[in-house]
Amino acid sequence: SMKVVSGGSDAKVLCWSVEDYQTSLETKGKRLQARTRFVGHTDNVEDCVFKPGNSDVCCSVGDDKLILIWDARVGENYVSKVSNAHKDDINCCSINKINPNYVLTGSSDTTIKLLDLRKLGSGHINIMEDASAIVHVFEHHTTSVLNVKWSPNDSRYFSSTSEEIPLCIWDTKIKNDTDIIGEPELLFRHMGHKAPVVDFAWNSNIEEPWLFTTVSDSSDQGGGTMQVWRISDFVTQVENEEFTNRVYELACLSEFGKSNKNGTKSGKSVDSDEVSQL
Repeated sequence: SMKVVSGGSDAKVLCWSVEDYQTSLETKGKRLQARTRFVGHTDNVEDCVFKPGNSDVCCSVGDDKLILIWDARVGENYVSKVSNAHKDDINCCSINKINPNYVLTGSSDTTIKLLDLRKLGSGHINIMEDASAIVHVFEHHTTSVLNVKWSPNDSRYFSSTSEEIPLCIWDTKIKNDTDIIGEPELLFRHMGHKAPVVDFAWNSNIEEPWLFTTVSDSSDQGGGTMQVWRISDFVTQVENEEFTNRVYELACLSEFGKSNKNGTKSGKSVDSDEVSQL
């Protein structure tokens, strides 16, 4: 898409088209104008994102504790609204790329909330009257949640950062085309930085779905670094029966080799490198 959505301290959400840039150059001094101006927030807009695969629909959040859904085809007014979804400013939001019915929001109240857009309907919705719109609350951070991002490869997982050092990875237990199938949980915490992670990217290549790039803020203890890392298969493949069986087989062969007084092993051999690569 050639469209860009932005939010600002003027409480407005603006939708732009890069295609209009060439037109704006034809007249000297003419500035690029927003195609659509969404009006509905009453305080700073902290984050806004398009619905994956649809540049007419977007979600925005702000310091007014509102979650608003917009559709440029309808007009400048929001089509769905969630009031007081959090107890403090809402700093970030993310729409699931694979199952766009699910939206994450992160707040200064230290929580992350998972919403199902199918439960919102259209028009004005007050979350205190329709709590079913929030299907789960993730609690682990102890400071303001500043960033949340869904995995581009699997609808189950997302990552989050806050004013603390760790980057957290969560398992929502959402299957691609079904509802939540289990109790969501914290899967992993990356503790490699010496200062809070200010931004991160989740690899979109399905061949390396657990590869990350993270950058940290500078501090008296260090920081100001970029790291490229991946999660061990021992964390991500625990539900893979073939993988767990292979690990068990290698562990048994390794233990058998240690118990052999002559230092030789009969039957199938096992290489330590093979174990370390799992």
